[in-house]
This record gives sequence, C-alpha cells and structure tokens, in this order.
Amino acid sequence: MSAAPAPPLPLPQRLVPTAVVFLVRGRDGGYAASYRRFLDSYRTHPAGLPHDLVLLCKGFADPADQARVEADFAGLSSRTLTVGDEGFDLGAYREAARRLDHERVLFLNGWSEILSEDWLLKLTLNLDRPGIGLVGCTGCYEVLRIDRRFGPFPNPHVRSNGFLMDRGLFLEAIGERPIGTKLDAFLIESGPDSITRRVVGRGLGALLVGRDGRGFPPRLWPRSRTFRLGLRDNLMVADNQTRAAAGWSWRVLTRVQTQTWGRYLAELPPAGLDGPLA
Repeated sequence: MSAAPAPPLPLPQRLVPTAVVFLVRGRDGGYAASYRRFLDSYRTHPAGLPHDLVLLCKGFADPADQARVEADFAGLSSRTLTVGDEGFDLGAYREAARRLDHERVLFLNGWSEILSEDWLLKLTLNLDRPGIGLVGCTGCYEVLRIDRRFGPFPNPHVRSNGFLMDRGLFLEAIGERPIGTKLDAFLIESGPDSITRRVVGRGLGALLVGRDGRGFPPRLWPRSRTFRLGLRDNLMVADNQTRAAAGWSWRVLTRVQTQTWGRYLAELPPAGLDGPLA
C-alpha cells in the first residue's frame, strides 16, 4: 500500500511581493548548461507562491549571448537586469536589490537547481515565523583558513547560493562594503561581520529550510540532511558544490564533512549557537 500524500502546506496570511533573482554570469565556463539546468528545474517544480522571476545577467561580453539567454526565459514572463562583472555574486545581488522594489528577494546563484515543489512557499512560511530574518537553502559551520579574521569554529552562516530576506534588511546587512576581491566576498558571506551575523546581531533568527519544509535553527543544521550531510536527501536547491559531493570518495567526503561540521556531526552544539554570535 502506498503512503498517503502529505497534506498541502498552508498559505501565508499575507502575500508579500517577492522577486526570485537568478544570476547568470556570461563569463562563467559552462554557464549555458547551468542556466538551462535551472530553467528545467524551475519549470518542473512549482514555486507554490506567486512571484516575479528576475534574470540577473552579469558580465556578458557579447550582447548576442545575453539575448539568447533572455529568449530562453521569455516564456516565463521574466524581467531582466543587467550588471557589470565586478563585485562577484554578492555585489550583483546588492545592485539588483537597489533596483527592485519588491518587499522580499530570493537570490539563487547561477549553479542552482531546484529539487522540490513549493520551494518558495516553504522558504516564505519559515521567514514568516516570528523573529526570523533570514532563511536559506544551505549553510555550514566552516571557517575558511585563508585569513585570521575568520575567527573560531563553529562559524554558522547561510551560504549565498540561495537565500530569502526582506529586501531592506538585505541592503542593511550587506551595507556599502567594497567587494573587490574574492576575500571580500567570503568575509561578507562567512566572516565575523557576515550577513548572517548582522541579522542575528539584530535579534533575528537564521534558518535553513529543507525539502520537507522544516526550518532548522543553527544548532540543528548538522541534523538537516542538506549541505554535505548524509545522503543530502533533504536538500531543496542544489548547486555546483552539492553536486560535486556526489562524486567524492568516502575518504574525501569524510574529510570535507569534518571541515564543514566538525565534531557536531556526532553531537549537538550548545544551545547558545542560536543566539547572538560572538
């Protein structure tokens, strides 16, 4: 006997104007295959909520190449924003947020692939929870060992491959910080003054949202079955890093999991991890 279907998710009490911003960088190798993968997944998996799809075209040297991308998205009534190639992904997101007027923005990088129906609804229901300021599809505790400013482990942060926020809060959290180097971008994503830390420092929570619709606070991220965890069967949006893990040997996977989650693969972090991050 087959299992009974899951009950439908409730709709939000208030529909908030939301932009789903998908980044396509024309200078990335293989960008065409990547955006087509996203496009197929977007068509296959209903979002569950009305929204405006925004195609964020970055760094196209040939206007004809960008025009071909826009033509592939034309049947989806998408809007296009064009930005230069500076500022990495986060700089492009900031420019898009300045030019949009939606109340909320969901940013998805160029390697994104949607794996679940009702993905926007699941993210929105969790962002609507009292006291929540940031929800994402993946996150980790990793500390980048490339600069002493990254501080101690664990370093919980929402990864910038896919996250939903109020647009004003995003602009406040990213601020006017320069993003001229990859290190600048890494510091904004996972440094001591990251977007996640700025949100949590304002007394708001940050959640990871799985394919099952559950929102996990930072203390429970190692139990989320998402980024570099188990079979990753609860992952809602894949990217190049999550796909790469499928081809790793057990030895490589174990080493990377330890870098990402440390001893908390086997034990729960202290409850204070969900509060203001020191």
